[in-house]
Amino acid sequence: MAHALHDPVRHNAWATTQILEFCRGLDEQTLNVTVPGTYGTIIATLRHIIYCEIDFLDRLLGRSPTDPWQLGETTGLDALMERGAVLATDWEVFLASDVDSERPLQPDEGTNTIPAGIVIAVVLYHGSEHRGQICTEGAGSGRADDRDGECNGVSPVPRRDCERHLSGGHSLAGQCRSLHALEGRAYRSANTSLRTPLAPCWSRG
Repeated sequence: MAHALHDPVRHNAWATTQILEFCRGLDEQTLNVTVPGTYGTIIATLRHIIYCEIDFLDRLLGRSPTDPWQLGETTGLDALMERGAVLATDWEVFLASDVDSERPLQPDEGTNTIPAGIVIAVVLYHGSEHRGQICTEGAGSGRADDRDGECNGVSPVPRRDCERHLSGGHSLAGQCRSLHALEGRAYRSANTSLRTPLAPCWSRG
């Protein structure tokens, strides 16, 4: 079934995979950076993104809750990458189903049900918000990445192309600014079925 959710849902999964892949190259000190106004450290925020999305998707697929938070603070980046890949596959299962945005879902507390469409909207907002927080933490870390020839962790490109979007080398913050500026183009290139450009607001900041 083709519907308007395919691109935003797939982009969310794709963008999370990209930032996880990039963070695999960071040292322990950088992964434990945090700044005021964010969820927590970079690694804690990555766990939060994945754990919450597992919970949201369990609800949308009508599965019994798996309580991903029982994994605690021990889950490393490789395990998060694996879970991210499973999530991407499960999202395809959801997209292939008869999606009903008005289908009522049970809340954690209280008796008022929540429309499935609201949960989907929260998934997309939640992932974007916390990926942005990781970028903010990267800006505060001042840590540099010396992986020349790689821009936003997506694909090898000439360094000069990245420098058009970066101000001062390949720091995590710079990588994230480049991710926002280029992810629409990169995602479009990887998904040639798209007929129109993705939202230009991704190039802000």
